[in-house]
Amino acid sequence: MSEKISSAERLLNIIKSVERRDAKLAIKDIWAKEFGFDPNDLESILNANADIIHLVKEVKEDIRSLEDLNQDLYLAHINKIEEGLSKTHYFGQWSTFKQYIDEPTMIGLAFVADTLSNRIGEKVIPHEDLDELLKEVNTLLESVINADLPDSLRDLIVTGLEDIRRAILTYKLKGAKGLNEALEKSLGSLFANFSLVKDHIKKKPTKDFMGVLDKAHKMIVFALKAKELAAPIYDLITGGTGTTS
Repeated sequence: MSEKISSAERLLNIIKSVERRDAKLAIKDIWAKEFGFDPNDLESILNANADIIHLVKEVKEDIRSLEDLNQDLYLAHINKIEEGLSKTHYFGQWSTFKQYIDEPTMIGLAFVADTLSNRIGEKVIPHEDLDELLKEVNTLLESVINADLPDSLRDLIVTGLEDIRRAILTYKLKGAKGLNEALEKSLGSLFANFSLVKDHIKKKPTKDFMGVLDKAHKMIVFALKAKELAAPIYDLITGGTGTTS
């Protein structure tokens, strides 16, 4: 893997990981094993299918953003993969999709991935950093359930943690942009519910949640060269005083 990764390289990595799976397996079983969900969980199947289709569209948008590229040449291989996704059903056999990821298509995709990664790729967040953050999120999810917090604040924190958790688990699909979307959603909820948050801001679950968001933000700054926040999230919420006044 290169030091930078693009949408096309994420797509390439996923297809390379699954292309040699048993042709008789259902497509839903292939995606379930790849992304770590129950193959009988219809919601997860639909989400995974939608995420893959969105990734293909992201690749096409990234190609079009580089106007000096031969658009027809670069898009041809992506269009074939998109056609395969549109013409197959997640309950169908893997063999029905495999015909759309033949050797020429994979070679073409690899060429597209190399170009986009070098031109507009984001830095790769180390797996160990993502694993560490995931463990912290899971631990906090367990503890916040029984924490001494209003139900509305507990729901806010749980929703935010679940969004971060899903962004980590789908990192191979969405990259750091998915993590950034989850972070922005959580920050928006914190500020929109300031009157609720401020009364419980010193409690451990609330501070730990903000600590998780800070760690996610640092990863995003690293990967996307995003602008750093002016202060830790706790200080931003409290006006930089560290108090609730």
